[in-house]
Amino acid sequence: MENASIQVIVELLPVDVNKTSLFTYGERVGVAIVLLIIFVLGTLGNSIVILAVALSKDLHTIPNVFVVSLAIADLCYCLLLPSSSVIPLLSRVPWRSETLCFLSALMAYTSVGASLYNLACIALNRLLVIRGPAKARKWLFTTKKIAIMVAGTWAIPLAAILVPLPFGIGALGLDKQDNTCSDIDTHPRSIEYHLIQVFCFYPLPLMILIISYSLLFFHVHYSFKHRRESFKLTHQEMSDFRTDDDTMQDKLKARFKKRTNRQQLQITKNLFIVSCVFVVCGAPYSVALLTTSNARILLFLSVLFTFNSCVNPILYTVNHSRFKVVILCILRCRLKDIPKPSALLVSLRATFCRV
Repeated sequence: MENASIQVIVELLPVDVNKTSLFTYGERVGVAIVLLIIFVLGTLGNSIVILAVALSKDLHTIPNVFVVSLAIADLCYCLLLPSSSVIPLLSRVPWRSETLCFLSALMAYTSVGASLYNLACIALNRLLVIRGPAKARKWLFTTKKIAIMVAGTWAIPLAAILVPLPFGIGALGLDKQDNTCSDIDTHPRSIEYHLIQVFCFYPLPLMILIISYSLLFFHVHYSFKHRRESFKLTHQEMSDFRTDDDTMQDKLKARFKKRTNRQQLQITKNLFIVSCVFVVCGAPYSVALLTTSNARILLFLSVLFTFNSCVNPILYTVNHSRFKVVILCILRCRLKDIPKPSALLVSLRATFCRV
């Protein structure tokens, strides 16, 4: 009886996580600070993107359905950072609520996977809208099929995380090595669980991104080249009638060439940034899951992977003129200036005007 009482008391005593963690407290504080910055930026950025689409009919387009789904996924992940990573990292005693830690890890991993698949859907949508046949667009992008596609972007990662668990492959909860709510690296079959995550989350979205943006790049390059040739032919015809106006023709050619080069450079840069940020943020962590079981490396690379969640709103809205107008109205608290107000905004105006 006395031994049982002692055992209960020992279990209730706080355990110094510095004895079980592979990281010093200073390292954990540094990682926690970076994650807090990502939490603030990601929460604000993704919330504004969702609010912008909700308040303006001008943004009620098919591509923005996936942009909103992407923003929701990134927002969910950012909102979970304090509970799943920051608090456990800073705490000197381990969490006692395994259920809360399990749910935090489950939602965090699902949000990451949904974010990646929404990025792929956006790339595919842009490819078909710009380069694909009209019949294919009308057949694929109906309301019902878009709803199925959005649901799929969430269902695939959720299944990849949940299905292996009943078969004893991996586990979710408090990982005592890095003191975060995630998959447990000390589990006997954690490597298999990592492989499932990598192959379900990364290759397909990456392949869609690379193929879609590569085809778009070549299409844009060919279009500008063809337009330049048409411009030359038009001015050749004009020169037969106005041979004395060489100066004006030279100015027009120079202006067109400058505008064309600027547009082509901007489009190329946007596509390059979108693809590169995805690869730079995701590839190191995914490769590390396949090649190493070093928890220190995985934790630091996961921070880089997390950075993608607060960058996405910037990448998909900063060069979008319609988004920019609405977001500026929100930031300046000038909701009355939002173009084409949605039914939600109209009702909000009516409600507050009565008050």
